[in-house]
Amino acid sequence: MQKFTDYYKVMQIHYEADSKMIESAYKCLCKVYHPDINTSPDAPERMKELNEAYSVLSDPDKRAEYHAEWKKMTSRSTSSIMKEEDYRIELAKVVLDEFFRDMVTESWEQAYAKLTAIDQGNVPLSDFVEWKVAVAKLHKLADYKIKFEKSFKNCDYGGLVFNEILLFTVEMTVLEIGTGQISHEKTKKYMAYVNDTWKMCLGYADLKPVIAKFRYFSLLKAKNIQNDRLPMLNYYELLDQAKRELARFRRYGNPMTLILLTVKPKPGEMVVSEETYLEKCMTYVSKMICTALRKTDIVGRYHESSFAIILTETPLENGKQVMGKIIQKARRPKNLNFGLTAACTDCKSDAAMEDILKVALRKAAPEKVKNELSYFL
Repeated sequence: MQKFTDYYKVMQIHYEADSKMIESAYKCLCKVYHPDINTSPDAPERMKELNEAYSVLSDPDKRAEYHAEWKKMTSRSTSSIMKEEDYRIELAKVVLDEFFRDMVTESWEQAYAKLTAIDQGNVPLSDFVEWKVAVAKLHKLADYKIKFEKSFKNCDYGGLVFNEILLFTVEMTVLEIGTGQISHEKTKKYMAYVNDTWKMCLGYADLKPVIAKFRYFSLLKAKNIQNDRLPMLNYYELLDQAKRELARFRRYGNPMTLILLTVKPKPGEMVVSEETYLEKCMTYVSKMICTALRKTDIVGRYHESSFAIILTETPLENGKQVMGKIIQKARRPKNLNFGLTAACTDCKSDAAMEDILKVALRKAAPEKVKNELSYFL
């Protein structure tokens, strides 16, 4: 007796799905399981089963005959049937999975095609590719896990109202180029339902500031700044070392102090772009910071306009003195105009390192800076 196959489950659709949903599901799943893309041993068999399911469900006469048999063979319990909502989530997840697989294989143009028309209107392909190439010089996405979080109905995105937007959390495993270190990060991604398909919401109005930031990181890597100064770490390196130092502090009680320093550019008559002017200020301040620290301290670019500094074996009172010394050294030269704000903490909170950094950043980067130098001790 031939085994009965539930084609609705094979195609991950509701048993009342219409022809458009069937075709959309088939196309999405083909991109996942086609042997030319998927190298797993069971991909050919999975693709064969998918083709069989599509040939039956896409033909009205074959589907009617199959559906009658399906009702006899399948329990009608809700647990055995994929709900419409689950089906939609699964299809959105497939497209998001394709996007991140494009990130792994560095297929930038294919990834760009999965963005909403709004994002493509804001960000040209050339900027998107330049951004991803700049990121790839610093770190490479090694693995990822996608988890659905929640659904939003009738959401405004970029001036348009979408019937549905889904929120996913993506846990990423990242390989740092140069150091070989592995770090783990989480990010949130939104998927919008557009014209019977799912597209990813990028959320950037302009990528040029982001590109400038990663160019700066790459420049620091290429120059490998030493010269009696500490190397300036990127965000992932900084966070990894800060977590280790925090764990050591909590286990052995070794004192440590965190300083957050934020640069506020004040350009006069603009002769360069705001992003370029910010980078000039950040480069100058980074040099001044490194000349004021010991080689045992940890310093890195935490935000596009902020630095985080971990002073090892340093109690808070001494850390405040170091912060003052740094700010004195970093007073602006004649050709640059910027303000500085700073925050200092001894990290005695029970919070995770990421949260401690965020709290310090909020204190070091108020919305309006009344004084050129503001201290939040």
